[in-house]
Amino acid sequence: METKQEKVKKFIKDFLDIMEIPNVTVDSSFDEERGVDTFTIRTDFGGMLIGRDGERFSSFVHLVKKMIAKNEGEEYKVSIDVNNFQKSLTEKLRNKALILSNQARDFKKNVEMEPMSSYERMIVHDALAGQNNIKTESDGVGRMRHVVIKYVEDGAEDNKI
Repeated sequence: METKQEKVKKFIKDFLDIMEIPNVTVDSSFDEERGVDTFTIRTDFGGMLIGRDGERFSSFVHLVKKMIAKNEGEEYKVSIDVNNFQKSLTEKLRNKALILSNQARDFKKNVEMEPMSSYERMIVHDALAGQNNIKTESDGVGRMRHVVIKYVEDGAEDNKI
């Protein structure tokens, strides 16, 4: 009997075949830390799925996740990446957040990041959780929502989101 992971892997491959994306491989694994099945798509034509600055990537992943949820149920959570774009984005965001938190701490002032998606904001909040003298908050509305990295004095308040 085929596992959910195998079914979803086949679904993604078939979907990309319909989209006529050539030379595709789909790898799957289980991310123990996050408790989700991860699917990594590798292709020489990743730009067709990612787009400039990832604008197609978000739409592609959203669409595929919606179709998976329809077939497998909303409770089945998955992570999808194309040519390690998401992994690279996560690493860059974490590094940038750490650099900016050091600036906030060094200059003892708040630092505002650029507007970003809810997923990107979550990465920043997670990266800075537990940092001394740092608290993160989301601010703004809609597409202008961003993270503010706040400097807090020792004992002034917890660094909760």
